[in-house]
Amino acid sequence: MAEELPPETEKTRASRQELRERQKNARRVYLDPSSPSVRSIVRVVVVTLILLFVAGSVQTILTSLAGLFFMIVLSIFFAYLIDPIVKVIRQPFKVRNLERLMPRSAAIVIAYVLVFLIVGAAIANLAPRVGEQAREFGTNIPQYIQTFRERSNDINRRFDRLRVPDEVQAELNKQVTDIGAYVTASLGSSVLL
Repeated sequence: MAEELPPETEKTRASRQELRERQKNARRVYLDPSSPSVRSIVRVVVVTLILLFVAGSVQTILTSLAGLFFMIVLSIFFAYLIDPIVKVIRQPFKVRNLERLMPRSAAIVIAYVLVFLIVGAAIANLAPRVGEQAREFGTNIPQYIQTFRERSNDINRRFDRLRVPDEVQAELNKQVTDIGAYVTASLGSSVLL
């Protein structure tokens, strides 16, 4: 015999009815058609990565060429400064129509030799004096430190007269001492090297 289903209760009918209403009122979730597709997102990411790679490559190239650019600018500067000397060297030959005896390239070499000889002589004369001044400065560093400490003590006495709080005074002294020690150490080490 066939089994009979239990009769539908009022509560079951109401829940089924409520389920149908929910399904009827429920909305499907659709992606907004104006949102970008996966293909366009991938394309933007790839283009961005390519641009970053190209920018990094250009930066690397420019950084490596910076030395070359500096040398080009320096050579233009020297050529601009050396040109009047070259003209002076060639002038007597031009007056006598003997330019073939002093070509421009030979005049440029002579001009550079003259400039380097003058600069070398200047350095040779100034270097001993500069070295002597550096040694004198190095020997005077302890006196500079002592003067600095005396001035620091003078400042402390002024703080005491002005009744500056001890915490503020200690912090100011620490900052001034740190700055003074840094300046003295850096100057002393750079001069003695």
